[in-house]
Amino acid sequence: MTAAPQNSDAEAKKAARIEYAKEGGKLRKFLGFVESLIVGPYVLGDELSIADLSLVGLVTGVQGGQFDYVTDEVFSATPKVLALVAAAREQPLVAAELASKK
Repeated sequence: MTAAPQNSDAEAKKAARIEYAKEGGKLRKFLGFVESLIVGPYVLGDELSIADLSLVGLVTGVQGGQFDYVTDEVFSATPKVLALVAAAREQPLVAAELASKK
């Protein structure tokens, strides 16, 4: 996964994050690549894997506003990623972990 740009200068950070999340940016390219790999409800098929859990963390973070200047619009072209995250969130251990973070 590609890391969100960091910068101590607020304006530079904003510009870098907008670039990172825009159409053709690193985050969108990464999400498109992952979208192409999904072969079932999860990345590797029927079994939940660490790759899926990583996506849950990314999507949950973006949707929760944890990435300044990155909105959930970045997922507009990746319906399989969103479906995968929704399915993973239904798993009891994942649901319990997410509930404990609220």
